[in-house]
Amino acid sequence: MMRKHAVRCAALAALALAPAAFGAVTLRAPVYEVIAPGVAYARVEEGTPPLVFHVVKADLRKRRDGTAIGVEAIKAEGRQTVAQIADGLVKRRRPLLVAINGDFFERDAANGLPWGVHVHGGELLFSPAGRSAFMVDAQGRPLIAAPALKIAAKFPAAAGGVKTIAAVNRPRAQDEDGLFLYTPAWGPSAPELPGGMVFTLSGGAIELGATVKCTVEEVKSASIATPIPGEGLVLTCDNRTIDAFRRLGLKSRVEIKGELAPPAAEAVGGGPRIVRAGKPSVETREEKFPQSQAAILVQQRHPRAAIGCNQNRTVLILLIVEGRTQASNGVTVPDLAQLMILLGAHDAMNLDGGGSATLYVAGRMVTHGGSADAAAQRQVGNAVGIFYYPKGKTG
Repeated sequence: MMRKHAVRCAALAALALAPAAFGAVTLRAPVYEVIAPGVAYARVEEGTPPLVFHVVKADLRKRRDGTAIGVEAIKAEGRQTVAQIADGLVKRRRPLLVAINGDFFERDAANGLPWGVHVHGGELLFSPAGRSAFMVDAQGRPLIAAPALKIAAKFPAAAGGVKTIAAVNRPRAQDEDGLFLYTPAWGPSAPELPGGMVFTLSGGAIELGATVKCTVEEVKSASIATPIPGEGLVLTCDNRTIDAFRRLGLKSRVEIKGELAPPAAEAVGGGPRIVRAGKPSVETREEKFPQSQAAILVQQRHPRAAIGCNQNRTVLILLIVEGRTQASNGVTVPDLAQLMILLGAHDAMNLDGGGSATLYVAGRMVTHGGSADAAAQRQVGNAVGIFYYPKGKTG
């Protein structure tokens, strides 16, 4: 057992940061603490200029001893701190090793609405927004991509046949038309849509790649918020597309199927991508970040969070840089990209930073909102978790 453990640690050590130039600083190699076979954590502190960062590396390859490392996209219950998310998982006896904050989110939304995609266990909770996402495929391999969703509802021919669904669990802009789908992940009720129509459906979760067979249980005006059934769905259509559905009656059959490209069993949004094929690539323009936000990302030093993987997609790399303190100035996103490359990332993306940049490791919080101050920790909408499964155990 010790020998196998050492082999895994050696694989991680091969990706370790050697003493290297980072801006005006020569960074020392992290000294890693092994927290489970194949999973290691390090804290690095530099003095001039002051910089503190935390890195986790996890070897995701299959193990001959039957143990396993799993990576999941974790949706908060509304909005929670990473500490609260971790505590909830531990109380449910989930073997959580590491958790890092995830996507940007709507701070005014009680449901912790993430800006980008969220997939958990193959179930689509929130549709993508054209930006980078951290994804895990069906074989457990990580990747960074900007996923595209194709999802449609098949109605009876008299009610229009196959219709594209514009978004899943997203607020509708004033000028947006078409079908919007809401599941229990959105919250208790679908939003009102004056002049529109709403269909309440029985049916299950939106499992990507599978057909969800539904039955229309209610048809009514969408002028008031509509409760979302615990085991059902709600479709809304605006007044510009309502005519096609006037013949859709109670107990009509509706089939819904969605596919994500590239496919993913787990996904958390964020962005922008900061490393592509081993080189810095801060893609704020490609991902259509507003100019004001892009300037903050590129020009200002703040606490930062990033996630990425090595070239053969076997090692996951998590990074938190502390900031806004005397001990650590923080970094710009271009600096974050350089640091991820030095740590062995072939592809990487930015996660929500500032007060959201938080890391849980082996039962304790090692950063709180990008600093050591527990009071600085922000409630977030989702997180990425690393789990260690002993022999014969799975998620």
